[in-house]
Amino acid sequence: EWKSIIFRLRMLLTIPNIPRSFEFSTNDRRVMIKTLKSFTTTIQKRNISIPLTVLLHEISATPFHLSHQGLNDLDIQLTLSQLLTLLCPQLQFTSHHLLPPPLSPPTTQQQQTGLRIGFISTHFYQHSIGRILIGVIHRLSELSLQFTHYDSDLNTTQTDQKPLEVYVFSIDRSLSSNTSKDDILSGASSSRDEGDQITQLLKQALGARYLVLPSQMDIIRDVVGHVQLDFLMFTDIGMDLSTYAL
Repeated sequence: EWKSIIFRLRMLLTIPNIPRSFEFSTNDRRVMIKTLKSFTTTIQKRNISIPLTVLLHEISATPFHLSHQGLNDLDIQLTLSQLLTLLCPQLQFTSHHLLPPPLSPPTTQQQQTGLRIGFISTHFYQHSIGRILIGVIHRLSELSLQFTHYDSDLNTTQTDQKPLEVYVFSIDRSLSSNTSKDDILSGASSSRDEGDQITQLLKQALGARYLVLPSQMDIIRDVVGHVQLDFLMFTDIGMDLSTYAL
């Protein structure tokens, strides 16, 4: 029965790049929300669930093209998110470094680490994503941050200068799914295509912090979680299923 829901869901998410008219867009949105809620009810009643690998393989579309309509997508996105997490509980993933910390003082390594931010995309090349973010990422990679610590017990203030660590996670579908986390973090994994000027500029600016990953969800989660970011920017805004589902 899940195959029927997946097929109908895939058809529902096949949204035209350019809507026929405003009236069609608003009507299509009403139908979409109604249908998604109906699917959700069916999944709940019949306790249907599928593995993450099946979901990513069977659903090839996202609701990205709704953004071309210039309307509020929040209700649709929330309804779709609720449906997908019911259908595939493996989507509800929390990285180990985001779990509640133990009641212990921070280690020396944690104290010395600055703010870590990451950008993830399948489009770090001559694409709108790459062109928009190349300057932002390059400038951030040159910055350092000033942290001020105030000790209320001693009534003292300490100021430290720490680096702003910028990471880029470039998803490459040509990369083997057998690529290990260690190979990625050591830089041993690389794309068959060296990329264009934007790709090369990012590699030069970030060095070992430009990481190339396969589109394998468990590997992406493992590598991104290992880096222990403070902030991760999802630049694709739904263009790609692997980053959308992350």
